[in-house]
Amino acid sequence: MLCNNQNNLKTSGEKKEREVRLVSLIKKLKSLKKSVSKRGEVAPDGCNLIKYKISQNKKLYNYYKLQGYEPIFETLDGKKKTRYRYLGRAGSEAYIEGVMQVTLRRIIDEIDEMINSVEDSLLEVSFDTEITPD
Repeated sequence: MLCNNQNNLKTSGEKKEREVRLVSLIKKLKSLKKSVSKRGEVAPDGCNLIKYKISQNKKLYNYYKLQGYEPIFETLDGKKKTRYRYLGRAGSEAYIEGVMQVTLRRIIDEIDEMINSVEDSLLEVSFDTEITPD
């Protein structure tokens, strides 16, 4: 079916408006990411908070550590790297800092996923590769 010029202009105009809105959204998400990054130290990529137990004098104690997929934390002597940063018990200053760092990392990771998704949508709109129902 052929479209007349008026429909093409309307479609072209709508397409341009959608592109502008998507570009604006990407800018807002990048600004949000920058704002979140400034809130404090961010845990390295792939870092998680791990709870572990230690038995001492017939009692179990819970401790926490940050754990990475590969050695990313400096050891106390600074000569090599390790996968772990020990935080101590719940409520310790190191524990609080570790929780905040991992939280910021996860927020940033989610924002990055949304940026990628919106950029994909922008490409679909820009290059007319959207799948539309018949």
